[in-house]
Formats: sequence, structure tokens, C-alpha cells
Amino acid sequence: DVLHGDDGLPAQVAALNDKTALVTVSIGGNDYGIYTSLMLTCMRTSKPTDPGAPCRTALSSKLAGETSSLAARVGKVLDAVTKRAPKAKVLVITYARLMPPTSTCSAIPFSRPDVGWFASIEATLSKAMATAARNRSLPLVDLHALSRGHDVCAGPKAWVNGPRPKKQDGILYHPNGAGERAVA
Repeated sequence: DVLHGDDGLPAQVAALNDKTALVTVSIGGNDYGIYTSLMLTCMRTSKPTDPGAPCRTALSSKLAGETSSLAARVGKVLDAVTKRAPKAKVLVITYARLMPPTSTCSAIPFSRPDVGWFASIEATLSKAMATAARNRSLPLVDLHALSRGHDVCAGPKAWVNGPRPKKQDGILYHPNGAGERAVA
């Protein structure tokens, strides 16, 4: 959507020009359907009582190839942004944590080993975004690091929603109002 548009909408970079002052970029998780694949496959194959990691088994080889090229894909977007908006401050913002790194809770409907693996994929996405920013000397807002302790299991301290968001506070497994305020 950023570079080529989608469903008849123009590319998002088309809105940028030499008068643009600020651009925030938080991309990568939807590339190749990474987050969608993670959520749907884990919900379909993994249960909290599973001793193993059926989601990881189903997806690890597929995601390994896709995440390996992510820094380059993010870099192409950053290059297009800086070309279209040469005077703009460009901030690269990593994703907030959805999953805790080592534990689980009732908001996560899959096995503990799959939760840890999911968290490692989130870390990989953030590292790819950070690499693309660093390679272009662009400032990074490392929301992945800043959101430690604010994942879906953090209760009232969560910056992301679980399976049942509060009314008018975002959608499931996405940032909530507190998370958006934290980004700002």
C-alpha cells in the first residue's frame, strides 16, 4: 500500500512532497501476511494445553524466508519516503509487543512454547525495521523495547488489545488507546 497502493487507492508515498515535515513509518508485519499468518495459524493449530509448539512447526520454515528479506523491503519504503519528502524528519517506529517473551495468560489462546516463538518473530520484525533505519541513518522509536511489560498479558498496563477490546478502543490484537498515546 505504501509504494503501490491497493484496491484503487493511490500509493501512500504519493501524499509526500518537499513540504512534508514529518513522516512516521511502522511497516513490515503485514508484508507476506506475517502477522495474519501467525495469528490465524496459531489460533487454528495451537491450544494453551499443548506441550509443544504446533504453530511454530507449521510456520517456522515459511516465516524464516520471509523475515530474512524484511529489512530490505522496509529499506525500499524508507528510500521512497526520503526521496519524496527530502526535508521531512522520518521516524521509524517498531511494533509494540503483543506477546510476552516467556509467559502466557488467558488472553493468548495458544501454547506457551508458541507464545515464546511468536514473541521471537516480533523481535525479528523489530530488528529488521531497526536495521533498515540504521542503514539510512534515520531515527528509530523502538516501541518493541519500550513496550516491555505492556503486552497483551499486562492487564490495565497493556498497550495492545487482547481478544476482547474495550468499546471504541481499537481492534483485537492491535494497539489500544494507551498504546497509541505511548507511541505519540
